[in-house]
Amino acid sequence: MVVTGRVQFRSSAELIAQVIRHVPGVVDVADGLVFDVDDSLISGSRIGTPFGAA
Repeated sequence: MVVTGRVQFRSSAELIAQVIRHVPGVVDVADGLVFDVDDSLISGSRIGTPFGAA
């Protein structure tokens, strides 16, 4: 499956690809998602977990 598009945060792009990999019948994911903000670099913030989920 090829996934393309733009999201705000890097963590969101990673989460989308992970979720798609768990869909029955999906063998491989070609992740072409791009992000605007690399939230993995923000220390002391919960932004690394999308939607404030812990």
